[in-house]
Amino acid sequence: MLTTHAFNALLKTLEEPPPHVKFILATTDPQKLPQTILSRTLRFEFKRVQLPILKNYIQHILDEEKIIYEEASLIQIAKKGDGSVRDALSLLDQAIAYTNGDLKLKEVQNILGVISESLYCDVLSNIITKNNQLLTNVHSALNSGIALGDFITGLNHFLNQAMLVLSGIDIEFELS
Repeated sequence: MLTTHAFNALLKTLEEPPPHVKFILATTDPQKLPQTILSRTLRFEFKRVQLPILKNYIQHILDEEKIIYEEASLIQIAKKGDGSVRDALSLLDQAIAYTNGDLKLKEVQNILGVISESLYCDVLSNIITKNNQLLTNVHSALNSGIALGDFITGLNHFLNQAMLVLSGIDIEFELS
C-alpha cells in the first residue's frame, strides 16, 4: 500500500523516467491505483489458463523430463490447478515426489484429494430413485475426510458435465 505522498512521488518518476528504468506494477486490486498512475501505464490483465493448454504444458514438461505418467492424471492436476500455472506446477511437483515419478491416476487422485466419480454417480442415482441411502452415502463421504465445499463443488461440476453429455455437446476431457 502506498500513501498519497508516495503515489505523487511515483507519478513524478513515471512522467520523467530515467532511460534505463522500467517499472512493473503488480496488483490484485487495480481499482485502488489513482487514475493519474493508471493513465500513464500499460495495463495487462492475466486470465486463467484454459484446461487443455495447462494439461498440454504439464505433459510437455513431463515428456522433457522423461517422467512416466497416465494422461488422465495430468487432467486431474490441471483441473486442480484451476487455471493457475504456478498452482498446477506446485501440484505436479508434489505428485512426482509422492509417486516416485510414476504418475498413475489413482495415486494422483489420492494426493490431490479428488473425490471419486462413483460417489457422485451414487448420489445422483439416489436422488433420481428417491433412495434413502442418499443421506448415508453423503454422511459417510463427509466422515471419510472429504470437505463439504469440495464435495459440493465436485457434485456441481459432475452435474454440469452430465448435462453436457446428455445434451450431446462434445466435451474434450472425461471426468476420470
